[in-house]
This record gives sequence, C-alpha cells and structure tokens, in this order.
Amino acid sequence: MTNSKTNEMQEIRQQAIIIPGAQRSGTTTLFDLLSRHTLISEPTNKETSFFALREDIVRNHLYEYMNLFNKPDRTKYILDVSTTYFYSRDSIKMIKKYVRNPKIIFILRDPAKRAYSSYLHMFKKPSNIEKRTFDEILDGIHGYSLNDIQSSEKEAIKMAIAYRKIDDSYFSKTFIEEKYNNYLRPKDYNKLWVYEYFQGSIYSEKVEEYESEFEGKVKVVFFEQLIQNTVDTIKGLLDFLELQPEERLYVLPHKNPNFLPKNKLIKKIQKIGQDNSFFRNLIDVLLRSSMSPHVYYIGNRLFYSPKLTKEHYFKMRDIFETEYIYWISKYKYLETLWAYD
Repeated sequence: MTNSKTNEMQEIRQQAIIIPGAQRSGTTTLFDLLSRHTLISEPTNKETSFFALREDIVRNHLYEYMNLFNKPDRTKYILDVSTTYFYSRDSIKMIKKYVRNPKIIFILRDPAKRAYSSYLHMFKKPSNIEKRTFDEILDGIHGYSLNDIQSSEKEAIKMAIAYRKIDDSYFSKTFIEEKYNNYLRPKDYNKLWVYEYFQGSIYSEKVEEYESEFEGKVKVVFFEQLIQNTVDTIKGLLDFLELQPEERLYVLPHKNPNFLPKNKLIKKIQKIGQDNSFFRNLIDVLLRSSMSPHVYYIGNRLFYSPKLTKEHYFKMRDIFETEYIYWISKYKYLETLWAYD
C-alpha cells in the first residue's frame, strides 16, 4: 500500500477541523453544515476514524488519508468528524503528532438526553441487537457513582450478553477494522463501546485532555445552541476557524431522529431496507431532495419516536450530577438549555 508519495509525507500540513464528538450530539448535523463551506473539504464518508489506528498505519498512510477528501488542495481546511476519537485513548497523540494545524470542535448535548438517544439508536435496529428496556439499563448501574460507571457499565453489558439481551455478534467486526484491514490497536478500541450509553455522556475529562494538548485550539458548542440559535452558533464557529460566513451554512439539515416501527410488519420491511444498500442509498437521496417532506410524512405515519420520560431523565440527572455541575458552572446558560422538556 505504501508508495513514494506516502513515504515523503511526514505530517498533514493542511489545516484540519477535527470533531471528536460527542456521539448522538449533533455531529452529523455539524458535519453537514460545515461541509457546505467552499473552503472546507469533507471526506467521502463522514467518519474516517483514521487517527484511532496504530501509529505505524497512520505514519505510512497519510497520503491515502488525504485522498479521502474532496479536492483538499483547493480548500483551507479538511473536515474529519470521527466519534472514535472521543473513545480512543491514543487519538490525541496521533493528531498532535501528525496534524500540523488542527482546530478541535466538540459538540455536546444534555448528558441524559444523549445517553437515551444512544440507547434508542441501538434499540431501533431491526436485528434486535439491544433487547434491554431502558429500566433494565438503569438498574444495571443503580447506586453507582459516576466514577464507578466505567467498570459497572461494562459488567452490565457482559451480563446482558450472557442472558442474550445483547447480540454481540452484530459487531464481530468493527467499521474501522473492515475499513483498514485489521490495522486497529486492539487495546485501544472496544467493539462494544456502542452499548456504553453512560460513558459517552461523561464529557469533561475528554474535553480537558484535548484542551491541555491543543491549548487555544479547542472550541465547545452545544447541540441545543445549534438547534435553537443556528446562525449565531455557526458564526461563532466560523470566527474560531477564521472563515468568512456563507448563507447556506445557516439552514439546518433534516434531523437524524430515532424512529421505531409501529408494528412487526413495518419492522420486517425496515430490516429488508436496512440490509439492502440500494434502498439505504435511495432513502438518503430522497431525504436530501425536494421529496424529503413527503418521505418524512410517510415516516411519521409508519414510525414513532419514543420520548424520554421525566422519571428516567431525572434518574440520569442524578447519575450525571457532577457532569451537569461542571458544565453549568462554565456556561451558565446551560441551566435553561439542559432541562427536561
């Protein structure tokens, strides 16, 4: 795979926008908005996960990495939105070593709502890979402090697999293992992280790590801000990136909601559609076209989006109490943005 051009490339010299997460917090929306800018080059697929790979692979495949982007030589930035960088311990080191001019952006969401959205994202899959109710999920970590969640949540996942409440074979091969031919650091990435709904909402430690390594190059925005005040939020990001505003960045794309089928027949049809790449691509094209309102109308007739209950929300507020205190002390306006509605 290596060639002379690869060997000549020692680092990514072009400025890079790195968005490590958080997962289920609006990273796709932010990717869609920023990639519209004429001076930002997006990759073929949103998540490259490149800097979660082993260092020898990163070092020897920088040229291939740059080839993932759309005409990067004509833009100021490349855009890499990979939530694996939130969970990968060594991604910070890889980015710092091999990207000369990174700008780091975190988009965060109300921790309780993010955890529930992450659960629904797995529960809705037609393959029934997540069979636990949300009450069972909460019971699995009942009485644990936030500091104990990491080990307790992993133990709860093991128990769920043992009782066939989770189908771990669904992720027998991870996306980045397939993409990069098993060049993944096995110690650094756990294929079951997608079931770790609570750890994904513990932001402060991860953000502080990035802020420590990339002083003055980290920007934090909030999903609720982006939705409620899109124009000002995007303008703030463009100021951070030293880019001129463009009107087309201010129109939100359609949301990526968690819809569940209303009956078993629709669920079977949904599974056929998700297993077939042609239908997946067709739906994606329709959602991005003038037909999208009609697609959403039909979807609302066939599917529903379960709402987070008040009881579950405040149970999680208790679990994430220190996280809420941390962020609200830094951004007072989160008192109203991060609330049950």
